[in-house]
Amino acid sequence: MGDVLGFCANCGTPVCYERERSPEMINVPRALFESGTGRDPLATSSSMTRLSALPQR
Repeated sequence: MGDVLGFCANCGTPVCYERERSPEMINVPRALFESGTGRDPLATSSSMTRLSALPQR
């Protein structure tokens, strides 16, 4: 199946992605939460830009 990028049904914003190598995990960007997530970011990445070419749901 490969990696899959999920979008908001209302506005089209990328909101999650699933990786084939870890099918039990759904990754959600911390920036989508108004309050903290309990974890501080360790690095900045542009993975959502690179994931834009993945199959969409």
